[in-house]
Order: sequence, then C-alpha cells, then structure tokens
Amino acid sequence: MNKIFIGLFFVFIDVNITLGNSAISVIPDFIGYILIYFGLKQMQEESYWFGRTKSLVIVMFIYSTFGFFSDLTGLIPTVVSGKIAVVLIGYLSTIAGLYIAWSIIKGIQDMETEKEHNFFGRRSMASWKMIALFQLISPLFGIIGQVANAYFASVLNQWSMLLAIAGVIASIIFLMDFKYSRDAYIIYRREQEK
Repeated sequence: MNKIFIGLFFVFIDVNITLGNSAISVIPDFIGYILIYFGLKQMQEESYWFGRTKSLVIVMFIYSTFGFFSDLTGLIPTVVSGKIAVVLIGYLSTIAGLYIAWSIIKGIQDMETEKEHNFFGRRSMASWKMIALFQLISPLFGIIGQVANAYFASVLNQWSMLLAIAGVIASIIFLMDFKYSRDAYIIYRREQEK
C-alpha cells in the first residue's frame, strides 16, 4: 500500500520547471504510475479491484513517459497541432488517472467489507470526489475559453485558474486522507502477523 501512496503523490502533485519550450517535471507521473503498478501487484490478492486496474496503469505509464520526454525536449507542439487537441488529450489522461485512484479506493472499500475493518475508505472516497470535481471542471472552462469571445474567454480562464488552484488543494487533502487508509492497512497487517 505504501508504493500506491507514493505513486499517487507523484501522479497528483505536479511541480514543473519551464525553460524556454521545455518543461522539466520535478515529480514525474511515469514514476508514480510504475510505483502504483508494483503496489497494485502486491495488493491484488486483497481485492480484485487492484488487479483489474493494472493494465490501465501500464497504459498511463507509457503515455506519461512519452509526455515527460516530449515536454523535456519541447516536441509536444509539433507532435500534436492545436492547443485544444493537447488539452483534450490531457483531459483524457486526467480521467484515466482519476479512474485509477477511484479503483484503488474501491479496492480499499472492498477490503473493509471482507475484513470487517475500517481502512478509511469512505473518507478517501469523499476527498476523491472533491478532487475529481475540480480536476474535471477546470479544463472544461479552459477549453470553452479557447473558443469564446475575448471577454468571456478572460472570465472563463480566470475561473479555470481558480478551479486549478482548488484542485491542487483537493489533491493534497486526498493524499492526506489516503495516508489514513494506508496507515490503517499497515496497522491491520501488523496486528494479523502477531
């Protein structure tokens, strides 16, 4: 469960350094996805949700590795023409990342039912809903802002920025709540080994 937690940290927290046309991700998503994959592999005996999610994690590992190196080299504008196309591809990757996190939480809730133990699945799911709301709505405002008139676009882009900031805060809250689930699972496993 620890690998999943660290992997989610890498996926949901973005820190980038921009140098001209290149961007360097200090906390790259592809490392997060590979950690999540190995964490899911360890946990797949606990719930079928963990094993079920591994193939999408591999797809996201490949996508995020390509994204990392294309951002690093500044190739993304030449690979995909049009700003809206880039935003839509990013939007689909956001949906995939949210689905992976949702599946992990469903696995935690499944373990709660099977083991009759509280792993704080409800708490993690509540914060996941908050992060999903902000991460799904914010890009939509940006996409609509791309095709709207100048004034309306300005307003939508400002709202998009505010929602993005709220999304960062929601990501931090989600990770803190998921940490409760991880810690509860670790304590449970130690108690079972005694």
